[in-house]
Amino acid sequence: MDESQTNHLKAYGLAYWVLKTGTEVDWLLNYQGSFMFRYNQQFENELVVPEVNTR
Repeated sequence: MDESQTNHLKAYGLAYWVLKTGTEVDWLLNYQGSFMFRYNQQFENELVVPEVNTR
């Protein structure tokens, strides 16, 4: 994650939560976003978390 991400543990936790749903998660090393997975409305709703940069 880059310096704009202020709470890394929450971001990792969200990626873990997505993995637990059975969805594949890609870890984008050396890229701003860090994690990538298929769009799902349920995921979008869950990603509205303070302190986690989703862009």
